[in-house]
Amino acid sequence: EVGEEYDGEVVAIKDFGAFVRLTPGKDGLLHISRMANGRVNKVEDVLNIGDIVRVKVIEVGDHDKISLDRVNKPDVKNNHGDNHNHNHED
Repeated sequence: EVGEEYDGEVVAIKDFGAFVRLTPGKDGLLHISRMANGRVNKVEDVLNIGDIVRVKVIEVGDHDKISLDRVNKPDVKNNHGDNHNHNHED
């Protein structure tokens, strides 16, 4: 199953990532570090419950614990006001 791709639905969100429904009864974890290119502060900045996301199985561990990577990761827009491009004054 490693290497398989799915269009999965986000079914749960935790601090550390999102659980994605691959097939009925089978969910995988998309870790927060694999959701986007760049640093994701909060999962909800990138994904919400009900979103459909393209994922690839990268590991199947004990108890069928499935680890996922996101295909075609978006770039994170760090628009939280803490970046130093405030020099738009003319």
